[in-house]
Formats: sequence, C-alpha cells, structure tokens
Amino acid sequence: MSMIYGKRSRPTPAQRSAASGDAPVVVDTHAPVLVRSGALELRAEGEAATGVVDNLLKCIPCRMGHAYPLRWGDYEVIFPGAFAEAIPRFMREGTVLADHEWDKSPIAYPTLLEERGRDLYGEAIYHNTPRGQEFRTVAMDRLPHNLMVGVSIGFYLESDSYKWFVSGAACLEFAKANGYDMKLFDQKQIKAVDGWVCAVTRIRQLVEYSQCSVLQANDMAEMTEVHSVDAEVEELERKRSQDAEAERLREEATKLRDVELKRSRETRARELRARTLETLAHSQSKETL
Repeated sequence: MSMIYGKRSRPTPAQRSAASGDAPVVVDTHAPVLVRSGALELRAEGEAATGVVDNLLKCIPCRMGHAYPLRWGDYEVIFPGAFAEAIPRFMREGTVLADHEWDKSPIAYPTLLEERGRDLYGEAIYHNTPRGQEFRTVAMDRLPHNLMVGVSIGFYLESDSYKWFVSGAACLEFAKANGYDMKLFDQKQIKAVDGWVCAVTRIRQLVEYSQCSVLQANDMAEMTEVHSVDAEVEELERKRSQDAEAERLREEATKLRDVELKRSRETRARELRARTLETLAHSQSKETL
C-alpha cells in the first residue's frame, strides 16, 4: 500500500469498464506526486548508557515484486530495479525521519542503500539527539518481543514512473515482455490479484524513509535484524566479571601473603625466644660453676 502526497492518476470509471482480459492496459499518467510506501523491520545497535556509541540501524524499507493493496482498493507493485536511479542521490541528500514529519529534525542519516534482489536494503546511524535516541529506544524495546517497527519510504512518482494494468496477470505479462527477472516477482500472489494494479517501474528521487509509530504501508517490508546492545553489554559484563575475578584473586593472594608473613614472623619469634632461653641457661650454668 502507498500513502500519497498530492494525487496519483488512477484509471477513470470509463477506462475501468472498457478494460477486460489479461492484456496489458496502460493508463496515461500525469503530474509527479510524492508517495509514501513501504514498511520494514529495523534493528539498532549500540547503547549510550553503557558507553557504546554505535547506533546502527539495518532495515528493508521496501520489498519489491509483491502486490500491496492501496487505500482505495487497487494494488501496487514496485518493480525490481525501480530504485537504481534514485539511490546515488539519496545517499547524497536523503535522510531518515520519524513518521514523515518534515517539520521536525531527522532521527538518523543513511550510510548504505542498495537493491538486493527483491529487497531495498538500507543502513543508517541514529543521531545522538534526544529524538534520535527516543526512536532507537522504541525499536530496541519492541524488537526483542517480536513486535513490528514500521518503516515507510517517501519518493517522487513522475508521469513516466508507473503504469496501470487491469489485473495482476496483465502486470506480470508486461514484466515478462520487458525482460524483467521473473524470479524476483511473487508471481502466484500477483496473478491472484483480480483488480487494477499500478506498476511502479522507475523512481528518480527517493527523498526519505521513516520509522513509523503506526503500522506501515508495506506489510512485506520487515526489519531484518536489530543489532542490539546485548552483545556489547555481554562483553562489558564479561570484562567486568574478569576484572572482578582478577581483583578476587589479588585479594586472595594478598591474604595468603599476609598469612605467610605472619607465620614467618611467628617462626622467627619462636626461634629467637628459643635462642634467648638457651643463652640464658648457658649463662646461668657458668655462674653456677
């Protein structure tokens, strides 16, 4: 599903009633609109409270080749390769927001974005700001309990960026005829769509993706993994445990040393008393003689 800034051109009632069969039906499109589409799972790593400064977020903002329901009842398929043109610019100018709130500061900055088969894979670093760390904490709290953390992408959709088809089968026929790798499409799922499908084939500008407080639009995009602070915490705890064990051993060694010193002093004291008594006895013996 996609959420749209502005208005995306859709088939008119006349076009809908005139279209039939599985043949590709392309509907003319017009002005560019900014679309929000997608969802994902995020994973964050780092823990400021433990002194770890890494705040890495790994996510799949969009999964391509799958039919997602749009709000008004039609469907959308983002084609594999659609982001190829947008990625370099996004890495220069893009950002990571919270809930698509342009009037508020971003929560992270992108460090990697690339298409991996059907997945648009991204990595970002949370900003070390209260807002950035707030959303990082939310993700870190939810993910260990298998709770979804939504993500949505925002991009400009221009007149030559998408085409409408009368059915999922027609969309697949178009993809096959134009040389797309059909293994990257969920063909069974798309073919089952008995309704209009918007095929997004080209995205020139991906503006942002957002971590969302509500359910995301694309139910296939999921957080891949959250590199939580557990490993770092465990390592710190292990080091603390090692330090504590070393301190305990030092204390035991000190106690043993003190015991040995005490025993040594007591032994020397006994020997000294014995020699003193022997000397006194010898002196008294001389006096008697």
